[in-house]
Amino acid sequence: MADEQKITMLKTMLFPDGVDADEVATVEAQLGVYLDLAQQAILNYKYSYSSAGIPEELPSEYDVIQVMAVAQGFAQIGAEGQTLSIENGIHRHWKYEDMVAYIYSHVIPIAKVTG
Repeated sequence: MADEQKITMLKTMLFPDGVDADEVATVEAQLGVYLDLAQQAILNYKYSYSSAGIPEELPSEYDVIQVMAVAQGFAQIGAEGQTLSIENGIHRHWKYEDMVAYIYSHVIPIAKVTG
């Protein structure tokens, strides 16, 4: 899936009422940065023990995980690292404290055989 498709999906998920015309470029740039960071986190985690090295392109089977990780991370801007917030009697709990925690729980790394 192309990055443009992923950005379109993310804008639909994160901004259901749309994005102001003067903010589109900024939002798309932010989502692009998050996509790049998620891609690097997935590749580095998945292939950390691979003897073949880390590929440059994300395999297509991780497209959905990448998009959902970005949605998770983007939705927590300003609350990074928190797993609980209590304000005025309102309790908020997050299952994943950040985008990387989401990735670690959804990607299985390649195992290294020793011996």
